[in-house]
Amino acid sequence: MSNRLDRRGFLGLLAAAALSGCEIDPSQRTWKVLSLFGALNRRVFTAGPLKQALAKEYPRSAISGSFPVLNLNLAADYADTLKDWKLTVEGLIEKPVSYTLAELQAAFPLYGAVTRHDCVEGWSAIAEWSGVRLADLIAAVKPKAEARYVVMDAADFDNGSTPFYGSLPLELARHPQNVLAYQMNGKPLTVDHGAPLRLRVPTQLGYKSTKFIHRIRFVASLDGLGQGKGGYWEDVGYDYYAGI
Repeated sequence: MSNRLDRRGFLGLLAAAALSGCEIDPSQRTWKVLSLFGALNRRVFTAGPLKQALAKEYPRSAISGSFPVLNLNLAADYADTLKDWKLTVEGLIEKPVSYTLAELQAAFPLYGAVTRHDCVEGWSAIAEWSGVRLADLIAAVKPKAEARYVVMDAADFDNGSTPFYGSLPLELARHPQNVLAYQMNGKPLTVDHGAPLRLRVPTQLGYKSTKFIHRIRFVASLDGLGQGKGGYWEDVGYDYYAGI
């Protein structure tokens, strides 16, 4: 198999970078960083019960930096999807459900925190992300005993043959700081930053915070999802465990 990217493949990777909030690194620094820390992260996350260590939270006065956004005309491509957007929650749960954005906002208390987004590329930015605490949603839908992973499916921007998706182990998904954000810095989330709903996992590198979420699935195994490695970026070589 050739490692050369054709135009379609390259645009697909750019779209995936926008979806994950990080840039593509042509110098391959990404792979070097991940190879150094991936093994350690795997050992920490699989050695025993996951500790609920908290990411540092900041005052609103600390909000700073900017989030790189690739100009892929996502607003135009996404306009029709936004009109009829619903979040579908399904899989190994007792209470499958779907929400419009207004229904989601009414069903759960607003949770927000000012945290630092760390990209594997080396840049970081501090912002306030507010929305539904992921743990609250998980509790409401009641995962079955066999559920082990929470899969986030993103809107498909014709990203080749593999739509963008991400996932977390159920135990990590329950972390109290994880938020399904529909606000950024006190304002409605924009398409550039993943509207109408994106995940923020402040204890993990940025590529674990999936944008443009339209479906959440609870599954027993990652087999059959992409290449079975847990996410779009994991399928192309990034490590599944990306703790900061």
